Amino acid sequence: MTEITNVEYEVQKELTAKTTEELQIEVNGLYQQMEMIGSIAMMIAANAGQRLLVIKERLKHGEFESWCESHLDFSKRKAEMMMSLAKRCEEENSLFSKAQTFADLNISKVFALLAAPEEVAKEVVENNDISEMTVRELKEEIADLKLQNAEIVELKSRIKELEEEKGEPGVSSKEIEELKEKLKKEKDKLKKTKRDKDDEVKKALEEARVELDREIEKAVATANVQAKTEKIKTEKELEEARAEIEKLNMAASSGEIITAFRINVKSMQTIFNECLGQLAKMDENTSSKFKKALTEILTSELEALNE
Repeated sequence: MTEITNVEYEVQKELTAKTTEELQIEVNGLYQQMEMIGSIAMMIAANAGQRLLVIKERLKHGEFESWCESHLDFSKRKAEMMMSLAKRCEEENSLFSKAQTFADLNISKVFALLAAPEEVAKEVVENNDISEMTVRELKEEIADLKLQNAEIVELKSRIKELEEEKGEPGVSSKEIEELKEKLKKEKDKLKKTKRDKDDEVKKALEEARVELDREIEKAVATANVQAKTEKIKTEKELEEARAEIEKLNMAASSGEIITAFRINVKSMQTIFNECLGQLAKMDENTSSKFKKALTEILTSELEALNE
């Protein structure tokens, strides 16, 4: 690919005085700069278009396409767009004669507008912030307006024809006025359609915002309920854990008492057996007295146990 050529924006000599090779180099260089710079791409594209117009004039009919394929770094279609832009920029009342309108647009958006009818392009520029639109959105907007403007364009064309033929037999001022009135109604209808469309968009956005607020409130409420449920669940689990610990403590305490009881019972049995052994070693009279005393003690203890 040809290296980017440093092209002077001020043409120092007439383009027609340059050779085709010089113009070709400048065209390719301008195209590369156009792709890179963006904000002043329209001016660069128009400059390239001027040179292409001169080259095309020099070629024989039908040779331009093959010349583009052999000498340019871009397609014939883009070359034609740049030539068209160069012509439109020279038209005093053209939208494209006002370079400041396109200061923030890349060349793809400029070409999209260039491909549209002048009336449609003007309306798109006047009613939209094109710098915020994507190329695809811009093309869709242009396509919609072209459909809506079809009848308006037809009416304008018919009015122009009748005005040119005014005064000739069969052409009346009344017919022209009727067409103008119809044209006005169609324009008003188009404006109303756009307003309605804008209102629909605003309404849809508002409904979406309200729905989003509802979803947020619902989500917050759900989160609060879940948090409360989790809190109750946690408190319940805590109480259950405390109760379980209490049971374990009671069980542990109960186990200690039983163990102590068993030890004491065993001690009592041991002492009782020792008492019996000691009684056996006493004489009969003494043994009889102690047996009687021991019986009274045991009887008293049994009565206490059965209370």
